[in-house]
Amino acid sequence: MEEALRRSIHLVLDAIPQEEPRQILAELLQIALPALHKLSTLDDNIFQCYAACSTVDEESGALDLMVTALRNDIFTGPQRFVKRQFELGFIAQDLPQESGWDSGEFDFGDFGDFGSADNYQAQPASGETFRGWVSASRSSRELPHMGDHDIDEAIDFLTDDEAVSSVQDVLDGLREDLTYMSRTLREQLLQEEDRLRQAFHEANYSLMIRELDASRTTLMEALFALVSAIFVRFLDDFDPTTLPGFRNALGHALIARSHVARLMYQTNTHNALIQDSDRSEEERREHLLAVQNLLDNFIKGNAFQSLVPADRWEFVNFLKDLQRDSLRLAAQSAEGLSKYLESHHSLNQGEILQQYDQDVVDEIQSLLEASQSLIDISFINAKDLVNKAHEAACKLYGRRMDLDVQLDTWAYQPPSLETPNELRSFMEQLTKLIR
Repeated sequence: MEEALRRSIHLVLDAIPQEEPRQILAELLQIALPALHKLSTLDDNIFQCYAACSTVDEESGALDLMVTALRNDIFTGPQRFVKRQFELGFIAQDLPQESGWDSGEFDFGDFGDFGSADNYQAQPASGETFRGWVSASRSSRELPHMGDHDIDEAIDFLTDDEAVSSVQDVLDGLREDLTYMSRTLREQLLQEEDRLRQAFHEANYSLMIRELDASRTTLMEALFALVSAIFVRFLDDFDPTTLPGFRNALGHALIARSHVARLMYQTNTHNALIQDSDRSEEERREHLLAVQNLLDNFIKGNAFQSLVPADRWEFVNFLKDLQRDSLRLAAQSAEGLSKYLESHHSLNQGEILQQYDQDVVDEIQSLLEASQSLIDISFINAKDLVNKAHEAACKLYGRRMDLDVQLDTWAYQPPSLETPNELRSFMEQLTKLIR
């Protein structure tokens, strides 16, 4: 686990002088972070279940074991989190018994044993200790002993009453956040379980896997929001990319977006000719073979592994359909693939990509503004900034078709930036494309 996340955990716990809230937050993080980590590592497991639906005999029981294991991997961590929230009084009802899961797979030593609270040496609080956090109907079970915790640094401002009062306000706000989000997570768990139960009753393994795949995404987003809420209440500069799965998800989304966009443009060119009934069968089959080769190479490439499991499985099925003998059926599959690729604009709607794109756009605008002010003073430096803005724009490939087309054009024929007027023209064009 990254050093930045370990520091963030220490800073949050160091900022809380009261023993009970510090202990509760340590325990909640100790449940939620391994759950996030587990959920972020299940892509290959889910894809293997999709593939097994068409290759494994249902009567053998092997598919049932695979689906059951996947269900346990997805639901157990969030269920444990919600169960503990119920015991602490954040939500009114418990969930069904959690499934078995070995949390030992996640090495909590990476966090420097942050969860310890019993021997946590901080300044004693004055006044109220933790009003409102634990309801009157809370389980009487004692908080578990969690081992020793070493403090790297003491927070000096916690020694005065005014600062303690400020921390209490933060805790009160956090309690409201966690209460609302925990209830939402509980409802999501119940809804996902209901849909999964229905699929089991129908003995529809394909539907079960799709539901599990969707549940993994939903529950991961909910846990991410809950954990982030804890950190941002105490740390103004908290970086969410340090949380388990975030950086991995961003990298995968960027790779998938750019490569799927390129595959779409290439496929659409051939598909237009495949669908042209005025062309000879031989010519149409040549373009059909070109699409097959494009998709086959894509599936064999690294970018394919960056796709979510459901998309991987769809592409595998498209390749099989494209290889059918019937030109009419294969042409229908090519059209379906073209439409499916076009639908991938939804990749741009995810929160991770939206924030990333906005950061890149802000970077480009800052570079162009700085370049504008330097054109008549230092043309060489202004040109250098424009080139950096161009490089940054390439990170947005797949975001918008007009930008993609222009980036491809510039890649084939680099723009001339040898005069102030050419530089200004390029800057104006790039500014319009990123809006």
